[in-house]
Amino acid sequence: MSVIPRPLRILLLPAVLLLPTLAPAQDDLFSEALVIHHQVEALQRQNRSTLGVYVGAAVNDLILRRVEVQIDDLPVRKYEYGSFEAEALRRGGLHRLLVADVEPGAHRLRARFFVRRIGATPDTPRFVLTLTETFNKSNVPMSLEFAVQSGGRGPATLRVLRSDGRSDALRQRVARYAEDARVNWVAAAEGPPVSAIPDPAPPSQNVGLFNASLILFRNGRREQALDMLERIGTGDDDTPDEQLVRDLANLTLGYQMLRERNGAAAKDAFGRVRSPGPYANPALLGLGWAALLPSGARARGGRGADRLADMAPDQADELRRRDPLRYNWSQGVDISDRSLRAALTAWNELALRNPFDPVVQEGMLVVAYALQRLDAHAQAQQQYETTIARLERVRTRLDELLLELGDGRLFERIDADPGHGWRRWLADFDADAQNGYMPLLTTDTDFVDAIEARRPLLFQVRLLAQHAEALAAMPQDDARVRALQQRIAELQQRSAGPLAQATARAGAAALAVLQRIAVSTDAYLVDARFALARIYDPPPAGGNGAMP
Repeated sequence: MSVIPRPLRILLLPAVLLLPTLAPAQDDLFSEALVIHHQVEALQRQNRSTLGVYVGAAVNDLILRRVEVQIDDLPVRKYEYGSFEAEALRRGGLHRLLVADVEPGAHRLRARFFVRRIGATPDTPRFVLTLTETFNKSNVPMSLEFAVQSGGRGPATLRVLRSDGRSDALRQRVARYAEDARVNWVAAAEGPPVSAIPDPAPPSQNVGLFNASLILFRNGRREQALDMLERIGTGDDDTPDEQLVRDLANLTLGYQMLRERNGAAAKDAFGRVRSPGPYANPALLGLGWAALLPSGARARGGRGADRLADMAPDQADELRRRDPLRYNWSQGVDISDRSLRAALTAWNELALRNPFDPVVQEGMLVVAYALQRLDAHAQAQQQYETTIARLERVRTRLDELLLELGDGRLFERIDADPGHGWRRWLADFDADAQNGYMPLLTTDTDFVDAIEARRPLLFQVRLLAQHAEALAAMPQDDARVRALQQRIAELQQRSAGPLAQATARAGAAALAVLQRIAVSTDAYLVDARFALARIYDPPPAGGNGAMP
């Protein structure tokens, strides 16, 4: 058997975090867009009405998650920060939120910044920093920089720094933010980052160590592989990259310990996986199975121990299917009531999570499995009914999503995201019956590769649209303005084809993910309905209920 179960191969995604290289034709279009970008900016610097608004949050104990800024009665500009973007702000980078055309004079500025403390979970309430004040715009270009400041033991504060024009230092901080946030097109547009800002952290060595541990397993060098996973899994680095690799190492180690019937070590490894987090669901599933492993002398030869030892996300339902989901009277693994209750602690939490996730779908049924083993048949029946209702809602939503994917509405919603188009690593995705498919898309390598290849093209089209809007506000009798407008229109037309191709590729990858979820949902619906129908079946005389 392969060391890493199939679903975990999908989760190896954090090992590849760089944006794909653009194809030559796309790269040429991108270069032309950058030339236009700089030429439009040159005109904007001469425009006395130009106002740039920037966001900074270089504080060690806070994470900025969302901003809402409004100037006078203009539309509110909103932005949500993903994990890498929030980290880029903490490292001193500056996010260019908007460039507006504001006439000289007095203006009103209103802002709301949603902030979290470091280490807070998605269940921890965010606090809001608000600011309302007026500012005077002179007849020269102006920049406003929002600065989030830690209050130490007191409350955090939000203030605004004003400056004329757009300094090189400001531009370079924007470039550093874009570089750290991996928004490569912005980094290229803004120019090289300032050398005074510390260099970004080197690539994670733990990614290489994790991949090396897999090779060691395949080559039969088990002890070295386990030591390497243990070293990664017990590290204390807190950057987003390191947290992802650490969670993945602990998840891999936990399932390996299950195979070796070492329940205590499996519990330790699963317990180190962040929850919530991208690997929390399979960790909770494994934690429940670890609780069922025999202890002491029974760990080596107890009845059914070998079957328990092979549990993994793609195999964990096998034991449940045999005992006693389909046949209540079958003689299964020798498991104590105490162990079942310990498993239920983890599985009950898992069962309440994202119903689109096949691991959670397994969790919903495995809770009923444990309840049946505890002779809590009424509770088990209720669990099956609840599971069926949730899975039916998922199936209905999947049918809607397939229609939305076909007519383009799915990507319209993704592109309308108030953040940067796709909050890929945002841990607190809304996992309700409407949006629970999103985390599964963002952990599929084919979809992420396709969406990341599409993002630069999408940003390029948006950049051109923003500049077309800015040029429309400039004097139309200026020959330079008219020439740039013509070039933008031509480039927009040439960009439409590559963007459509990239969207089609991303759509095909999304379709494959949605179809896999549908297959899993249908299978678990069959299981749940079958179990509900037979939950009170009496055992046949002289038999164990096994069907040919």
